[in-house]
Amino acid sequence: MWPWEHLAVGYLLVSLLIRAWRRRPPRHIEVLAVVFATQFPDLVDKPLAWVFHVLPSGLSLAHSLLFALPVSVLVLVVAVWRSVPGVGVAFTAGYLSHLFGDAIYPYLLGWEQLPPFPYLTGWEQFPGFLLWPLYSYEASVDSALFQVIGLASSFVEFLGTPRGKTYLAFEGLLLVSFLLLWLLDGHPGFPDFRRHGSDPLTD
Repeated sequence: MWPWEHLAVGYLLVSLLIRAWRRRPPRHIEVLAVVFATQFPDLVDKPLAWVFHVLPSGLSLAHSLLFALPVSVLVLVVAVWRSVPGVGVAFTAGYLSHLFGDAIYPYLLGWEQLPPFPYLTGWEQFPGFLLWPLYSYEASVDSALFQVIGLASSFVEFLGTPRGKTYLAFEGLLLVSFLLLWLLDGHPGFPDFRRHGSDPLTD
């Protein structure tokens, strides 16, 4: 998924969760946690794989449940300890939504899949990167620039297909839904610093 898609999905999920749990829209600091969490796996894996060539692919360490679940639990514990449980929930939901999005994205677009996880009989379609390093594969060693150009080129080509046009319709619906809910929530994440005596993060 593209960064804005991860953000839209993560925000929709977190806003609905916090509304159901706290009976209020998300606060500024919770939205900042969502923004960071929905981009966190790519901020870790893509540079380490495409720039520094430390990881085998851009879907490895931070995209693995073996890494994501302990990190999420740690963030939740620290957030509760600091009396900001909503931040922990926002981070965890945003982070896990990224992994879920990357796992189903190729199926939705009809793109060729990564090799499946080889040790689960009957789970041939399981996205193996979710269990890195139990599963790993050698991806392209091209530079970050060539990786981005290649992805963008494939995406533009896909948009010209019938499936691509359907995808664009759903993309528009996703982004409009995100924008409308964000406005309904009072556009959190962009605090009004003009309000005297208010805390721009926790209000």
